[in-house]
Amino acid sequence: MPRPTARQLAPVLLIALLLVSLATASRAVDCQSYGGGMRWLGGLSLPNSSDPDITFKGSIAYVAMGKIEVVNVGTPSQMLHIRELSQGYYNPRRVDAAGDLLVAALWTYGIEIYSTVQPTNPQFVLRYALPAGAIDVCLVGTICYVATVEGLHVLDLAVPANPVDVAVVGSGQYRRLAARNGYLYAAGDVPGGAALLVYDIADPANSVETSRWGLDVIDAVPQDERLYLARGVNGFAVMSLANPASPTLVGQMAGASFTMTANGFGSYVFPVYSSFATIECYHTANAPPWDLVDAVSTAFGPETLAFHNGYAFVPSSDTLESFDFGTPDGGATLLGYFEGGNGYIRGVAAKDGYAYVTDDGDFIGQKYVRVLDVSDPAAPTLVHSLPYLTGAPVDVVVADSLLYVADLLGVDVVNVGNPARAFRTGHFDTPGSAERALVQGDRLYVADGAGGLSIASLASDPTHPVAVGQLTLPNDSVDLDVVDGHVLVLSGSGQLSVVDVDPPESAHVIGQLTNLPPGSAVTVQGSVAYVDGQTEIKVINLSDPAAPFVMATKPVAGFVRDLHVLGGALYVASHDFGLQVMDVTDPVHPRLAGSLDMQSLSGRVLAADGVVYLSSDYRLNIAPQDCLSLTAAPAGAPPAPLRLAAQPNPFNPSTRIHFSLDAPAPVTL
Repeated sequence: MPRPTARQLAPVLLIALLLVSLATASRAVDCQSYGGGMRWLGGLSLPNSSDPDITFKGSIAYVAMGKIEVVNVGTPSQMLHIRELSQGYYNPRRVDAAGDLLVAALWTYGIEIYSTVQPTNPQFVLRYALPAGAIDVCLVGTICYVATVEGLHVLDLAVPANPVDVAVVGSGQYRRLAARNGYLYAAGDVPGGAALLVYDIADPANSVETSRWGLDVIDAVPQDERLYLARGVNGFAVMSLANPASPTLVGQMAGASFTMTANGFGSYVFPVYSSFATIECYHTANAPPWDLVDAVSTAFGPETLAFHNGYAFVPSSDTLESFDFGTPDGGATLLGYFEGGNGYIRGVAAKDGYAYVTDDGDFIGQKYVRVLDVSDPAAPTLVHSLPYLTGAPVDVVVADSLLYVADLLGVDVVNVGNPARAFRTGHFDTPGSAERALVQGDRLYVADGAGGLSIASLASDPTHPVAVGQLTLPNDSVDLDVVDGHVLVLSGSGQLSVVDVDPPESAHVIGQLTNLPPGSAVTVQGSVAYVDGQTEIKVINLSDPAAPFVMATKPVAGFVRDLHVLGGALYVASHDFGLQVMDVTDPVHPRLAGSLDMQSLSGRVLAADGVVYLSSDYRLNIAPQDCLSLTAAPAGAPPAPLRLAAQPNPFNPSTRIHFSLDAPAPVTL
């Protein structure tokens, strides 16, 4: 048989190479848009309250907290506190507004009446005592329905300074009231429990009960053609208002915790769990049990969820928060996670289908560096655990086949040429407590706590870093990043230093920002840095490294724990709110693109290998990258060679390549 020629072998070799590539490549992951889902927009701190409530007049909200707070919510992401109504009694329970009236329920003190002719500056009119107190109020025009412990009191407020008692309806304690289309829906006491009571209020002086349902109803909220009921320990229910006089049950479900209130629109219902500080979303198109679509965390103690002008507003014990629930089943979804750490999973690095995480053993148990096979992000598997007997591994970076592990005593060097048989090869002692590590070229940089910035050379032997520079800084160094030959060092006390490290033996500060909020993370891209300010992110202009300045501030939900910028996306690890994604294609005007609530406390975040890794408690979460990471580079970034990611990889039958241009122009790929 004749030997095949090179020309004949070429197609065979190409097919073989393709097969090898397919066999060894990590599973391709499409980017996802984080837009949609239950998105947190903004938060406004307000005086403490045990019974928060909210009502609206146009773009003005009246929030029952310690007193009644007047807030402009016209831009939900930037709510503005206008004033406190100081003349009112402390701790109003509930509020309602209609026309030019605002009424507050004061429990044992009755009600307070305000004129809202000037919506931003309501004027106190009268405090009106009721012998049975006031638990809730509901305004229908100038008729005010007051829930008391001895029935439902009906008042005519046509002359606000001279209320007229119209009637008392029912008996026993009424808790919550809401009206719609000529009917009043009340949660009130009946023999054996608390029921939904429905009243025809066409004639306020002769309100007639038309139906009742249940024995465990603590709140009733009509919205569009549905009625949403909170049932405490028994969860929540949805009823149809096709016949508003006699609502019919659509379905009911047990809640994740005590359901304080519920609201909804269309085919979605949102139960609120006060003790869990969580709102869930269920899709009710089919019969129960309904599908859980999404969930979002809130500040502590939410008791009310109100929709207004297309947005959701949630007052809690000390905060008013705004959310966009417009497309609750949109947004990104978690790909997978690894659970089984011995302690808090802190640092994370990733390369070539493997993730490396530090497990601190809760600082008192056994500590590890764990190696995970993440070639299938939906099913990460543990392939190796490297125990730590001294130090506490808190951060890790990967360069070539080596890990550099910051362990509070220095930096360990670990060989991962064979990830399943990782082993230590060296150690770099630092004078302080090594908090974070970063490898750039042939140098290792360490945020060294009280030791400032430590610099080591990897040029001669990467397994044994050699100290070449040390810079003491005024405060403990907690994080760092590199830009244009300079190292940015962040201190926990709110100081950002720009350090010239050429040569490393003479490292010195050339620029500095002080009086930043205390933080723990900095990330940089081009001439823009993003710095954690606990409940906000500072955007820093570094176009002149000697004179950095803050060019924008963006509030975020919860407390920021870590940041990572990639392309037009800034990934934010929020201690309480999971993963948030900011659109930073215009760094001067960052905006929230979306979020992914992990329902656990988050730590570090890393965007690498087409996915996002987020450490939280005892697990490593894996999420898709936002398509912003592929489609745009932030304004102000210097020109650079462009390598476009294909989603999925080009060995698939079809692929998509994401890109954007500042203006129409020919493109060659």
